[in-house]
Amino acid sequence: VQMRNSCRRSLGLWKVVANVGEQLSDPDFKTHLPKILEDFGKAAEVSRAYIFENHLSENGEILSSQWMEWTAEGIVPQIQNPDLQAVSLAENGFKRWIDELGSGRPIFGNVIDFPIEEQEFLYSQNILSIAVTPIFANGTWWGFLGFDECSSTRQWSEPEIESLRTAAALIGNAISR
Repeated sequence: VQMRNSCRRSLGLWKVVANVGEQLSDPDFKTHLPKILEDFGKAAEVSRAYIFENHLSENGEILSSQWMEWTAEGIVPQIQNPDLQAVSLAENGFKRWIDELGSGRPIFGNVIDFPIEEQEFLYSQNILSIAVTPIFANGTWWGFLGFDECSSTRQWSEPEIESLRTAAALIGNAISR
């Protein structure tokens, strides 16, 4: 059953990826992102799909802010959460994320298996399982695209992670243009 569900989700995600290219080629692509996140979230059968944007503080520290979000029915949106705006990744225990995402590698798994310094922050948003992948624009780490699962733990399949990476690359290309 788990394998069948994973295959169904993967197929749905790749169908979304196949359809977003045209929407992201629009010069006003940002107007399409809410629907794209919704389509990805529904295909992945997750609680939330979102984009975070990085920026630098005055002292050169990486800060990350939630830029856009879709939530499944019954899930508390986090887009208005002040704790998710100008978050210092390093100060909040996410140095691993800076290293991994900044090097182009995704982070995914069940929060219970994550380093303890990451768990409290993620659990505060009811996240049990997460998958995030970096977005690069003009050759620099711009931010990340992610999925949260708030109702159960989850094993992320390779095709699910690859479709997330492909979507992040398409979004990065649109931002670069």
